[in-house]
Amino acid sequence: MSRYQVNKLLRVIARDEFARTEFLKDPAGFTRDADLTDAERKALIERDFQTLYCLGVHSFLLFGFVMSVFPGDRKKLEDDYCKAIAPLGRIDYST
Repeated sequence: MSRYQVNKLLRVIARDEFARTEFLKDPAGFTRDADLTDAERKALIERDFQTLYCLGVHSFLLFGFVMSVFPGDRKKLEDDYCKAIAPLGRIDYST
């Protein structure tokens, strides 16, 4: 698994406005050259944060990604994110 690469992409997308714009415009193109598994790439392209969480990406970086790529009310988005990942339990981040 290339968890480091996914975490790195999440951080870049969340922090860099140009990268975020490019990702939102063409997620498949943005992730094309990244060293990702098929499951990681698919989850990123689909912005499937529950799958990304289950794949072991860091929840702090994932939260920043979610807050930067989903539109709408921030508080509602935060509540929805927390409710969606709560049943998934705590992830083992060891490598």
